[in-house]
Amino acid sequence: MIKDKPGNCRLKPTVSKDSQAVYIKLPRREVAFFCGFFEAYEGMTAIRTPVQLPGEDSLLKIMIAPDFKREVNGLLKFLGKTIPIKKVKNATVVETQ
Repeated sequence: MIKDKPGNCRLKPTVSKDSQAVYIKLPRREVAFFCGFFEAYEGMTAIRTPVQLPGEDSLLKIMIAPDFKREVNGLLKFLGKTIPIKKVKNATVVETQ
């Protein structure tokens, strides 16, 4: 935890500023399984849903810790055998806070 003011604590982010962002598109019904799978590997990734897509698909932003790029790519390939995952190249996304 980080104390930035007396009595004000926040969790330290698990993914550094050097992380690599990858955007993927997958069926909305698979998001809970997909995210839960990566949560089991704590510190490897952080996953966000930057925008809501119309239709049946979701867009996820995966921020990959520098030391785990190869492992995450392997896991994406493995999961892609059962879940239709599509990497989105050149994603221009305006994230809302």
